[in-house]
Amino acid sequence: SPAITSVVVPLGFDGEVIVRGFAEYGMTIAGGQGPMKGKVFRLGHMGYTDEGEVITMLAILERVLKDLGYPCSYGMAVAAAQKVFAEV
Repeated sequence: SPAITSVVVPLGFDGEVIVRGFAEYGMTIAGGQGPMKGKVFRLGHMGYTDEGEVITMLAILERVLKDLGYPCSYGMAVAAAQKVFAEV
């Protein structure tokens, strides 16, 4: 069954800009709707989603946030996910 993960955007950022940033890297995600527009972005998990897709999504998120000037380090989210996957 379809699943969605909603992510609250960093304070001062517009979630719609993050959605457009993902598109620039070839990945489609969705923005918030109604009162959540601009406050969250949504990641779909339709059908089987493997570890590689999650790692790719997190790597793109790091790049988009960095492109927007958010103080994050490349590899932090990817490394955290890989650690979790290794422990499962």
